[in-house]
Amino acid sequence: MKKATYKDREKVVDILCQAFIDVLIPNSINFVVKNSGNRHERLKALMELQFDLSMLNGSVFLSDDQKGCIL
Repeated sequence: MKKATYKDREKVVDILCQAFIDVLIPNSINFVVKNSGNRHERLKALMELQFDLSMLNGSVFLSDDQKGCIL
């Protein structure tokens, strides 16, 4: 694992979007993002916000193979 920087933002957001795009069970993400049109854009905006808040208030980590992350 390495500590992510703002240069890793796009990669981290992509990982998070891929992880949650098909999860349609009731949860807090789906409450915010909804399941209708533009789901991907809304999910991406939420994950960008989560990344930014995590960088501001803590840390973001990216796996060595860049296939996983921790906020």
